[in-house]
Amino acid sequence: MKYLIVHADDGGIHSSVNDAIVDGLEKCYFSSTSILVPALNSTAMMARLLLNPHFDVGVHLCLTRGQIRSPWKPVLPASQVQSLVDSNGHLWHTIELFDQHANIDEVEKELRSQIETVLEAGLKPTHIDSHQGTMFLNKELLMLYVHLGEDYDLTPMVLKPSKILTAFINQRHLKLTFDDLQSIQAKKRLALDFLYMADLKNDDYAERKNLYKEVLDNLPHGVSQIIVHPGFDDEELRKMTASSRARQLDYSIFKEFTMNEVFAEKNIQLINWDYLRKQDLLNEN
Repeated sequence: MKYLIVHADDGGIHSSVNDAIVDGLEKCYFSSTSILVPALNSTAMMARLLLNPHFDVGVHLCLTRGQIRSPWKPVLPASQVQSLVDSNGHLWHTIELFDQHANIDEVEKELRSQIETVLEAGLKPTHIDSHQGTMFLNKELLMLYVHLGEDYDLTPMVLKPSKILTAFINQRHLKLTFDDLQSIQAKKRLALDFLYMADLKNDDYAERKNLYKEVLDNLPHGVSQIIVHPGFDDEELRKMTASSRARQLDYSIFKEFTMNEVFAEKNIQLINWDYLRKQDLLNEN
């Protein structure tokens, strides 16, 4: 069977992103989302998600702000997580700067605070994932990621050990080995057989749509996830990020796929993380 999670990433970064995600979840263009707690619009997003308890929600663990043109601060006071912030008290701009400075104990304190912020808001998250993939930089971070999942009963978004995962590790020059992933396979928390995310720099409609179609045409059996970044391409979002048009395309393309019943046509069952947990699909071969 081909199971697919269409995951709407970056909940909370901007009101137009929140609008696109909520609209897409309501209309089943997407099946899951996650919250960037340090983002400036995360509180508003959590309030909207509370009104829709049937939505599948995760915590998008955030330790960097990437290309977003707005200052994000950690949940904890900067004085408590000094290795995670720049001289202005903002999260590091790049993964490289994070990797150079971060103290693992401060990482754990901050990430626990992010998860607990979501729980204290009254939401019931099903999973955790990692903004910009920082939790996959090395084995120490990866093990922390898995342990956080265990402690809060949240499924971590991790690929099962495979050739696909090895290629991902090599492509990103991560300080991980195939054996590192096999060592946590026994924890029965690895969910994904396949993962895809289109480059946000690609904002050509035809090219982006064809990339997604090719992925769907060749989707393997098992559990897959496509990470999309929906948003409405308005003036305010364009001020904040260069990926505004690509985000609009993700919303529009998956709206079109849903309206045209593309998933059913390809015998793909759309699921979310809650379904995956309840149907005991974790580590299923």
